[in-house]
Amino acid sequence: NLSLPRAIPLAYRLDENLKPLDRPDGKLDEATGFLRGEWIGGDQAVTEILERDRRQVYDTTIENNLETDDSRKKWSEWVRLLMGDDSPEAKANKNLNGRKRFSA
Repeated sequence: NLSLPRAIPLAYRLDENLKPLDRPDGKLDEATGFLRGEWIGGDQAVTEILERDRRQVYDTTIENNLETDDSRKKWSEWVRLLMGDDSPEAKANKNLNGRKRFSA
């Protein structure tokens, strides 16, 4: 059973014939145990997301949406930083002219 998280980039290193190379550590990913690619967020982050998704679907004791809790916000902010967006703190320190604002 291969379960893949939604919207998490998976990077492969390719040879000159565009065939996937083994990971530098020579192992398969820890999140699924099937893939030679590397999760951009890291194996541990993807493992946590897959576990959250599994619990959301199969754990009947869950009463709230696990995708909308604080861990989702933390992951979203991390992805925005990875993709080049300013952090909320960096945005708060810029004024309309792009200069840093001094805090007291």
